[in-house]
Amino acid sequence: MKTFLQFLRLLAGLALAATGLAKSETTVPSIIFDTDFRSDCDDVGSLAALHALQDQGKANLIGAIATTTGNFVVGAIDAMNTYYGRADIPIGIIVAGGGLNTTRNSDEYAPVLANTWRFVSDQTNVTAPISTGLYRQLLHNAADGSVKIVVVGAQTAINRLMESTANQDGDGIGQTGQQLIAAKVTELVIMGGHFKSATFPEFNITLDAVAAQQVARHWPTRIVYSGYEIGDAILTGGALTNPERNPVAKAYEAYSGTAGGAGVIGDRRSWDQTAVLHAVLGTTWNDRQLWQLSEPHIIDFAANGATIATPSPGANRYFIIQSDALMTNAEIESVISGLMTAEPENPGPLPEVPVPIGTLAHWRFNEGVGSTAADVSGRGHGGTLKNIANPSAGAGDTTTSGWTSGGRLRFDGTNDHVETSLPLSQIRPASFTLEAVVKYDGPANRGWTPIFGSSHNPYSAGEIFFVGKNNGTDGLNINFAGMTQVNIANTGLFNGQEHHLAIVFDVTVSELRVYVDNVLKHTRPNVTGSFVGTSNLLIGATGHGINERWLGWFGQVRVSDDALAPSDFFGMNPTAFEIWATDRELAGQDALPDKDPDGNGVSNLLEFAFGIGDLPGGLDLLPQPNMEIINDSLFLTLGFRRRTGNAGISYFPEFGNLSPRFGDTGLQVGGAAPSQEGFEYVTYRDVVEVSSSARRFGRIRVANN
Repeated sequence: MKTFLQFLRLLAGLALAATGLAKSETTVPSIIFDTDFRSDCDDVGSLAALHALQDQGKANLIGAIATTTGNFVVGAIDAMNTYYGRADIPIGIIVAGGGLNTTRNSDEYAPVLANTWRFVSDQTNVTAPISTGLYRQLLHNAADGSVKIVVVGAQTAINRLMESTANQDGDGIGQTGQQLIAAKVTELVIMGGHFKSATFPEFNITLDAVAAQQVARHWPTRIVYSGYEIGDAILTGGALTNPERNPVAKAYEAYSGTAGGAGVIGDRRSWDQTAVLHAVLGTTWNDRQLWQLSEPHIIDFAANGATIATPSPGANRYFIIQSDALMTNAEIESVISGLMTAEPENPGPLPEVPVPIGTLAHWRFNEGVGSTAADVSGRGHGGTLKNIANPSAGAGDTTTSGWTSGGRLRFDGTNDHVETSLPLSQIRPASFTLEAVVKYDGPANRGWTPIFGSSHNPYSAGEIFFVGKNNGTDGLNINFAGMTQVNIANTGLFNGQEHHLAIVFDVTVSELRVYVDNVLKHTRPNVTGSFVGTSNLLIGATGHGINERWLGWFGQVRVSDDALAPSDFFGMNPTAFEIWATDRELAGQDALPDKDPDGNGVSNLLEFAFGIGDLPGGLDLLPQPNMEIINDSLFLTLGFRRRTGNAGISYFPEFGNLSPRFGDTGLQVGGAAPSQEGFEYVTYRDVVEVSSSARRFGRIRVANN
């Protein structure tokens, strides 16, 4: 799926009785989840497990604290909480500094989860309260002895809570941090330390060793440590599915440290999940013993993060001891995996405009008139033409600035360009491809001449995003802040002819590839890092360089969130859908795939896909639900007409349950039956039977290739 994605949801099934999971009769702990989200995907897995335990009535998540920085951490956590139907959970963020070490934190999955076109969220780093204030408020509002805190990252935030004073920052709470903890928190569970090695510098401890020392020495209530050695032998995550709708699966797909590497859902060690399990369940799961606790110890940490554990009968510090004589690692893996893969009991909403997988934005520049350029991907990243001399039709034929009659947009190299609403941060959550059809009309010795640039102004080294002509030469310069910079000579891109340029970053092999007219011109290996700037994409300009403008024309531009092969690059000829739209005399916005110019409630793309207007039958040509009985079991089916030949679109029959969420691919029933010319009729069946305890839903997802 390379460009626009359109969803068609079809309901079918029975009037069903609602059934809920059995709730525990015992008082459940109120949990505060303190995480270094974005540094490793086990944080995502542990939050998923916590939500699943709450669905079972065993926990009550009242707040989350992010001890990592980064532009997307709060949004990513909120997307997780929203997916599980708990968008109201407050999220606090730590103030940078205070010894917090972020050198191993990455942004491989957080930008993907925080992308509101992919997952729903509305909390951000900007809106989030400071961690100390939120901690104090949550504890102040909680009943005495009702809270457990689970820390799966640095201990900076809890140390600051512990050191807070009465009426901290004028919050009106008359207790110190120590007093609040003593009254409200029964247990602190920390993923940290290594209790089989006295020399191992455990990662979470090294993030802020001073805070770990202070907490171990001065925390007023019980602490249980889940050491590195516990989760290190427990592998989970590989069973996750449906990453385009499940943020847990998406994080495990995007993170490079899983067994499969970036781009593949794979297993990862379950360090953080073990701490969550103990905070909620203690040492037992369904009357079986998960692990046991050590005898009381005095716990401390060396400056390098090594663990110092000294037995002491009067102490209230413990650590987890796992033994195959209890539950084996394989059995614990099964428990954690079951929690991580559980569907939400009351799932949150999907994005109002379903994410068009593969394409972030696509500007064809075929409007021919006006001051805007439509994003035909369906994501809404439209462009605004700036300083175009004459936006009238055909003005670019006779001037150096404006629309041409040949479906191009000409720039004069002085101050005209296109401002888009596409955040650059969305371009590099993982792999990406930038494509442009361009023609350069200037001399070889001209200065910097951008094809793509960052809107940031004034200049900032951390905001550089540049693809264009090198200063004073005919070389191609690529400079992505935080990733790489390269100058490529002899590409032929600036010889006065029209060319197709593609910049491909493949995160799975850490490689940047440059193609001109589908020919590989350069490969740059060992490219890592991430562009995390706050600016938007400019076409034909840079925000800080008032003299850096494109001289020539653009045919079209596309940005994809995948490492495309040359066979997947867009062509310069109209697609079957575009020909269909032209035949119906649709133009401008009315010709976009997601528009409905005839007002019949069906988008252009779906009309094209199902033959509405081409075949007799009108809206009756839309996919039809039905039921099929197999061995006394009832299954939902969907029958529909689809185009044959090179139509340039794909059909994806999908089935699911709950909100609905569609994680099951349908099975084709029999062969395709010829229908009217250019179409065939097919039927797909759900793989899960309809029952009195679960609704089933079906849809046909249609995508431009």
